[in-house]
Amino acid sequence: MRHVNHRETRRPAHRPAGTRNSPALRILRGYETAAGTRLRRVIMDLVTEFLTGYVVPAGTGVAGDPGLKASRRSTGGALSVFETSIEAGPPLHVHDREDECFYILDGELSVRCGGEVFDAGAGSFVFLPRGRPHRFWAPARPARLLLIVAPGGIEDYFAEINSASTDDERHRIGERFGIRVVTG
Repeated sequence: MRHVNHRETRRPAHRPAGTRNSPALRILRGYETAAGTRLRRVIMDLVTEFLTGYVVPAGTGVAGDPGLKASRRSTGGALSVFETSIEAGPPLHVHDREDECFYILDGELSVRCGGEVFDAGAGSFVFLPRGRPHRFWAPARPARLLLIVAPGGIEDYFAEINSASTDDERHRIGERFGIRVVTG
């Protein structure tokens, strides 16, 4: 009769070595508590464990949108990235939750952030912090750029705002997402 070492048989064959104490398994075993930053850190560890690297080939995107290169879902909430063109741009607005960035691929963008106005040509990077009124527009021909928003999720706002039919509806959507048109 063969002696079986139970330590060798505890780890299923499909689970790689070293994952016995992974955050996912600790939560499943009830070792983590719902207190403060510890739970947030564990949740982010879980999200990171399930993320994978990916490549979006030219002319394609994620979630069926060729302009969407990274989404809240594909980055675990870290950021959203769009390849887009800007002409007149949006009105003066404020984001309560997101920082907005641009990397200008082609053309030129004029940007107002707070009381400052500046121009950004091809190869320039623009950072617009949350809480600061801003707007942007192409002064001559359309500018092609990467729009980078952190944290991710603004694609959900764009989907709703672009299908809104009234100003009242657009206002409600903006309030829900923490993005408000302002005067000044």
